[in-house]
Amino acid sequence: MPSKDHTLTAEQSALAGVYVLIGVPVDQLPYSPAMELLVQEYSRRIGRTATVRECFAELLYLRKRGLLPRIRRRVA
Repeated sequence: MPSKDHTLTAEQSALAGVYVLIGVPVDQLPYSPAMELLVQEYSRRIGRTATVRECFAELLYLRKRGLLPRIRRRVA
């Protein structure tokens, strides 16, 4: 978890980077095939297997603290 100065850990930074790369807002990820891509790429970057639950929980944590960039909703 980030310290009070909002410094991201290496894993949080990797997750945020993949989130931006995927380009799907957090609230749409659970319903999107992009979630699996996010988990796969994040796992590759951190060198261990991550779960969908772990990634989604951490993304929510980061978003609620204002530590993720805003990604606008995609128009279907």
